[in-house]
Amino acid sequence: MRVRVEDRNGGVSERAILVTVRPVNDLPSISKIDDLRIPASATAGSVEFKVEDLETPPAVLKFTARSSNPSLLPVPGLIVSGAGSTKTLRLTPTPGQAGDSVVVLTVTDADGGEASTEFKVTVVPDKPEIVTPPASLVLATGKDAEFTVVARGIGLV
Repeated sequence: MRVRVEDRNGGVSERAILVTVRPVNDLPSISKIDDLRIPASATAGSVEFKVEDLETPPAVLKFTARSSNPSLLPVPGLIVSGAGSTKTLRLTPTPGQAGDSVVVLTVTDADGGEASTEFKVTVVPDKPEIVTPPASLVLATGKDAEFTVVARGIGLV
């Protein structure tokens, strides 16, 4: 670019200057993920989400997932897959566990720009299953009875 300066007396000065315009890194974006409920008996749950980045193709984006309760949702059980801008996060809870965890999912572009979303995962205990029902009883009205039931399920004592 050339710059020319003139004063009142007719003096003129002209110079060429170099201007460098550097690109900025537009951060990636990740869609909101709704809270998720997974039955304790399920081997896994999954959620779909979308990602975008102006400079980085979807196949090059990197993903990390963190769990606030790794004993319930261990990080190796949080796996992102999918082609294009639609991805799937598969969540595999620890067998026999129930409870809550906040999952933070982060997308990172080729220039180090990041975006995150978080959502709550609740692993819901299964209804107890009666393994051995009580024997048939015949009682008079107003009388007490005692019997044993064998059941199994998460959270039973």
